Amino acid sequence: MIVYREAQEIGIVNVPTGTQSARQKSMDHPFWRARKEYRQARIEFARFVHSEQYTLLDDFNAVDRDKILSKWYSFFVYAGKDAGKLPYINEFSSTIQISSGLGSTGRYDSEGKWLREHGLSLVYSFGFTGEVAVILYPFASDGNNWKPEEDNLLLAVVPSNASKLRKRVKKDLRAMVAYGHVTAIDGQPTLLEKIHVWWIRFSCGRNVDQKWQNAKRVELIYKAFASAGSGSASGIFRLLAPTILAYLLLKFGFDLKTR
Repeated sequence: MIVYREAQEIGIVNVPTGTQSARQKSMDHPFWRARKEYRQARIEFARFVHSEQYTLLDDFNAVDRDKILSKWYSFFVYAGKDAGKLPYINEFSSTIQISSGLGSTGRYDSEGKWLREHGLSLVYSFGFTGEVAVILYPFASDGNNWKPEEDNLLLAVVPSNASKLRKRVKKDLRAMVAYGHVTAIDGQPTLLEKIHVWWIRFSCGRNVDQKWQNAKRVELIYKAFASAGSGSASGIFRLLAPTILAYLLLKFGFDLKTR
C-alpha cells in the first residue's frame, strides 16, 4: 500500500504527516488511483532503464545483420546521467535509447564539406500518461542532404511494465537493424529487410516533415468503414464488409493509431 509520504510526493495531499486524517484525505482524493498508477509506471520504467542500460548494446550486437552496420558506425546507449540509480521520485530518466554515431558517406556536399551520416536510433520514451512510446529514427546526412521519407516511426505506445518491455527489446532491435539497412545512403538491405520496413511503414504512424501521419493501414480501415456504408459499395462488398472489418480490428486492435 502506498504510504502517506508517497502520496505527498505525487502531489495529492498537503497536510501534516503522521495523522489518520492525512492518510484518509489522500485516499479520498479523486485523482489518487490515477496518480498511484502513474507513480508505479515510473518505477517500472526506472527498472527497465536500470537493467537495459547494461544489456541493450549486447542485445543489439547479437542481431545477425548488425555486424555490417557496426563496421561503419559506432553505437552507444544513452539513458541520462541519473539512470544508474533506481529512483524514488527524483533522479528519473524518462528515456533510454541506442543510437549510431557519425559515419562517413564518402561524399561531399554542395559546399565541398565532407558529408557524414548519423541518426539511426531506437528510443523508449516515458510519457506523462504513464505509457512508453517506442520510436525509430532513420539514418540522415548532415544538413538533410539525404533523408528518408519520414522523420521517425512510432512503433508502439505500450504500458510501462518492465518485464513486458524487456520481452519486446529484441524484436525492436531487429526492426532497428532492418531500418538502418534500408535508410542508409549506401544501404544494401535484403529482400526480407525491405519487406520488414515496408510493413512497419504500412502499420505504424509516423512524422513526415514534422507533421503527424496516421498509419496507412489505419487510413485503409477508415476508407473501408466509409465504403461499407456508402451507396457506391457493391452488394457483395456490403455483405463481406462486417467480416473484413471485424478481422482487421481483431488483428490490429482498437488502438489503431499506435499499435
